Amino acid sequence: MNIAHQLRTQYAQLAQSGAVTPAQVQIVEGGVTLTLCLSGVQPLACELHSIEVNGPRYAQADADELSRLGQQLADHLRYLLEPLQVHEVDRELDVVQLRSYPPRRDQQTVRYFEATLARGGVMLARYEKQPQASREQIPAVVTTEVLELLCDDLARLSA
Repeated sequence: MNIAHQLRTQYAQLAQSGAVTPAQVQIVEGGVTLTLCLSGVQPLACELHSIEVNGPRYAQADADELSRLGQQLADHLRYLLEPLQVHEVDRELDVVQLRSYPPRRDQQTVRYFEATLARGGVMLARYEKQPQASREQIPAVVTTEVLELLCDDLARLSA
């Protein structure tokens, strides 16, 4: 069973149940594990709170390899609301951070995607920053088609 099929099966179950609160979906395929946190699941779209991917490619990666993987990720995920680019490389901790560039600005509110790559894998989430406030993780509304594409791309780049 491939990733898209597993996602469709679990997604349909969530949509049928009418789950409103965040629910976890876990997909395991070919040594890669995807864990999605979804809510508001409807037949055509949902709210994606986060997606974490663990795969063999990250297990022994150093900062240079993670930086290359981060650039590949940025090159492939052009269908998100904003394009990603490598924002920071921490060579001591072997962590690479990607962020939307440019972020979406609405008056004084800034919204952006952030992906963190480390030896454990990659985590993608959306954030919002209001003036004089700490940033908050927010859900990203994505179509089922984009969600499938995102899962396939992240899994392929993690294997």
